[in-house]
Amino acid sequence: MPQDCVASGRDGGGCWCFPATLISEYENKQWDLPAVFDIGTKAVIKPGSDEQRLYKNLQYLGFEFNGSNTYIRPGSLSRYFRKVKGRVLKTMMMAYGKKSVKAVISKKQLYERYSHSGERNFITYAMNAAKNSYKNASGVERCGLDSPSIKRQLSAHFSFLQKEIDKMSREFAGQKKMVKKK
Repeated sequence: MPQDCVASGRDGGGCWCFPATLISEYENKQWDLPAVFDIGTKAVIKPGSDEQRLYKNLQYLGFEFNGSNTYIRPGSLSRYFRKVKGRVLKTMMMAYGKKSVKAVISKKQLYERYSHSGERNFITYAMNAAKNSYKNASGVERCGLDSPSIKRQLSAHFSFLQKEIDKMSREFAGQKKMVKKK
């Protein structure tokens, strides 16, 4: 692992890594690693001293590193799910609204924007980071974080998207039928 990385998929340049600098919560000093992480107490022990400092999880590019595992930040995940719900609602309003020509839902567009089947979206970004290595849009091979915990966090994204589409579709289709009966 490179000297300036805390977590990395592979040695060498061009890897996903967290900057190896911790900001002290109390004194605003920067500590350069190597340091020993004690996960249970969330403390950092600087080599050659008996001093312990509490630390927060490292956050970088939408990910969080707690000393042993890398996760997607909870705020990033909740923002993704909020965007999914909002876009599904907007799509339903366009399909079943007053000015719609025919009640057709553009599922393909929703799947490309908010699932693993799209090329450049949040899910593919996170899935690539979770892999050991991947090829970026330019075809250059990059190393990832090799994190099964990220894969676990994203495992239900597609079923969530499908459930939202089904739920909203039933609601809007039911409203459209009620309007036609009058």
